[in-house]
Amino acid sequence: MNKKILIIENSPDFFNILAIELKHRNYELVVTSDGFDAFRKAQKENPDLILIDVVLPKLDGLSVCKLIKAKPTMKMIPVIITTSIIGENINHITNRAKADVVIERKNNHKELISIIEEFLTMKETPEAIEK
Repeated sequence: MNKKILIIENSPDFFNILAIELKHRNYELVVTSDGFDAFRKAQKENPDLILIDVVLPKLDGLSVCKLIKAKPTMKMIPVIITTSIIGENINHITNRAKADVVIERKNNHKELISIIEEFLTMKETPEAIEK
């Protein structure tokens, strides 16, 4: 069965390039651009990983992440937040949102895809999770 990724993204340009790369790797994608809809989809779809943009309409990505991590049935789902904020503020975002990782948004998607694949591989091997 293909791994399912929930992508919560409001930038069509960023999403389109990323979606092509992820579909090419046979991931199933569930997509929304709305913060309120994102939490509902996370509950309904039970994704293997969630990718969230910080800037979203209706409910920002940090708040969505906090809601997901506060829910016992979803707190173990890896959450990656993408942002254009750089520097020391990234650590603040990670701590505030309880995200697994925050990555600076760049035009090159290779680093992000590498992190996605690393998390999904860890999820497959229980001994990796224990470390």
